[in-house]
Amino acid sequence: MSPLLENSQTTMSYATSSNQLHENKKRIIETGLYSVDLLTPCNPGHTACQVLLTVHPPAQAATEHILPVRINALSTKTEILKKVSKAVQDYFAQGE
Repeated sequence: MSPLLENSQTTMSYATSSNQLHENKKRIIETGLYSVDLLTPCNPGHTACQVLLTVHPPAQAATEHILPVRINALSTKTEILKKVSKAVQDYFAQGE
């Protein structure tokens, strides 16, 4: 099964480092060890989405990280997956 999940959208609140509240997220990747969500822009007029990485290793508490990548709302699915995959790979490479 592909890690890309179609139409999997939930409503939750996430505070970013700038203390702004994100109301919606859209799950784009889910594996056994991590999931990736696109957070909708929190300010009117902004078109870039932030990327939330949730690491959920077995028998440990989940941790959330905002990845240093912005996704344009007009990007294609392929463009989104390429950017997100690179950002996730870079994140895990830093931990090694």
